[in-house]
Amino acid sequence: MRPLIQVLGYDTSGNFLPAVEAAAFDELPFSHLCRKGLSELGLQGVYLLRDDTTKAPVPVVAVCKVTSEQDARRVHKLVWNQDYVPFVLVESPTCVRLYSGFNYQEPGADGESGLIAPLRDFNRISEILDGFHAAQIDDGTLWSKWGQHVDPSKRVDWRL
Repeated sequence: MRPLIQVLGYDTSGNFLPAVEAAAFDELPFSHLCRKGLSELGLQGVYLLRDDTTKAPVPVVAVCKVTSEQDARRVHKLVWNQDYVPFVLVESPTCVRLYSGFNYQEPGADGESGLIAPLRDFNRISEILDGFHAAQIDDGTLWSKWGQHVDPSKRVDWRL
């Protein structure tokens, strides 16, 4: 199985800031969150929207890799608590989870909360995550396909 960042074309996009370039996070206004993500969340990198007219890039998708299902749920809660990215992709040994980074509720009977989609068929991830490919984030397709899952009223600072 190819790594998720390759499947989505992030590895060849200048808008994806991989965790291996951690020093590059220092220039971001949310760099402390990325450093925390590196140590606690298995952060693989962050996909950014960049605008030549503004100095601050905007984080859109955080990609994390964890070793257990429990860690995947923990990552979602921690990212929601940090309140800096609308979408979180968490790769675990059994599936890839797409979470809203701006929505968290206590887990239900299934142990999940704020889960937009569990992706267990690794052969169809590219198809299921239509809109999350690098070029589709850049051209705005992401927002038309998945924007309804970003509700500002669910953000941590609005709910506390």
